[in-house]
Amino acid sequence: MTGCVRSPVRNSRRRTTFCFCLSVGLLFLSVPLYGIDRGRSLNELQHTSWTYKEGAPGEIYALAQTRNGYLWLGTSTGLFRFDGIRFQPYKPESGQAFPQRSVFSLFAVPDGGLWVGYRYGGVSFLKDGKVTDYGKAEGLPSSAVLAFARDRHGAIWMAAGEGGLAQLQGSRWRKIGTDSGFEGPANTVFVDHAGTVWVGTPTSVDYLVEGGNRFRTAAQGLLRVKNLAETSDGTLWMAETGYGVRRVPLPWKDRGRPGPAVLVGSQAITFDNEGSLWITSLGNGIRRVPYPKRLHQPKPGPSAWRFHDSDVEAFTQPNGLTSDFIYCVLQDREGNVWFGTSGGLDRFRQSPVVSVPLQPISYRGALPIPAAHSFTTSALAAGNQGALWAAGIGPQVLLRIQKDRIVTQLRDRYVDCAYRDPNGVVWLATSADVHAATLHMPWSLFRLADERSDTIGSKQGAVTYKYDGAVPAGRGLTLRRLDLPAAAARVDQSSPSSTP
Repeated sequence: MTGCVRSPVRNSRRRTTFCFCLSVGLLFLSVPLYGIDRGRSLNELQHTSWTYKEGAPGEIYALAQTRNGYLWLGTSTGLFRFDGIRFQPYKPESGQAFPQRSVFSLFAVPDGGLWVGYRYGGVSFLKDGKVTDYGKAEGLPSSAVLAFARDRHGAIWMAAGEGGLAQLQGSRWRKIGTDSGFEGPANTVFVDHAGTVWVGTPTSVDYLVEGGNRFRTAAQGLLRVKNLAETSDGTLWMAETGYGVRRVPLPWKDRGRPGPAVLVGSQAITFDNEGSLWITSLGNGIRRVPYPKRLHQPKPGPSAWRFHDSDVEAFTQPNGLTSDFIYCVLQDREGNVWFGTSGGLDRFRQSPVVSVPLQPISYRGALPIPAAHSFTTSALAAGNQGALWAAGIGPQVLLRIQKDRIVTQLRDRYVDCAYRDPNGVVWLATSADVHAATLHMPWSLFRLADERSDTIGSKQGAVTYKYDGAVPAGRGLTLRRLDLPAAAARVDQSSPSSTP
């Protein structure tokens, strides 16, 4: 989203079990991101949340992004505009007042306009600071406006719940009735890539092909279809609040049989640019399915409703979500994914910095690592075969990390700096105390190498080292402390200008 969000990320993850968190900066800091890599887990994405503390409204029912880049929020307390920094209750430049306060649906159109639907009936169209209102006099029902859609000819469709389905014709709304093959409530309306108009009802999914004049039923016997979304290959999915999220069982594709599903009560879904499926829920946080084609059909029985599918990720309020009650989801033009909840606004985006949770190694008979909730890195150096050596405090350990897990763990090794030389040897330096560290005077120097293949000492003219200790570091590596001359480790504190 243009001009979007530069505010700090909220550190809202609380862990009851100990883990290390290592933040790794990648090299493409200036590369723009237009989608979220589905190879990244939810925990590897940057999550930012805004609540009333940051000025965000609560009860965000709808989200939309207009051509100028603003994010619009439809809430129980009115229409808000967000520029990435401030939430502003919107007041039209024309000075007009909106007919209602509670905004239930939003829909941005290509010409920069914004359709606004109200909870107690009625519609407004906002463009260039001017507002055009539609109500009963223009043919609208008094029921809540739940969704909008725009077909390939530019016609605007509206789903108004118990008020049914309507289409804007000129300056009036025409209710779609039995003469067009449709009757009853309409929970949502959606137009696919082929121009087909799809309508979700409490019990069915109906459709009207482009150029057609009568709706037909694609699936029936359903449980409250609240939202529809399409994959890049044209597969249509639905949020069926009374059952779960799944493909619409089309008779000409699936023979009407139910397929894979995520069993969570949802009223809003979307597919991002990379093909991941994002799912809202009414009390269970969000779900993300990076590869929807890998989903399996749930097994029958009560256990099917338990969340245990390895292909489905979850993110809930204990993870930092503003609320587990989520009303809407939107992907913006930069590929960020936004959620409107009962407690505020949440955003997920791909970041060049990834937090990697690491579980410490427990050795039998060894003292446990002191309890802590983070690992503050003081030094990093590359190891062999893609490994990484990391040293720091909280606790004071030296770690060898490979494939996102700790493979070597050495206690009580405080390291100020680390360096890998051209021969693959890792050098580590420590300080005796704060004063020595401030003066950058090493108290100890360690050499970490695989001595079975280390030939540096055998080369003609090579430096010969003496050691006063050795510690196995795993995978054939040995950590040796160098026996330094006394002058190299002594700091003469009698005169500030003295040198060792």
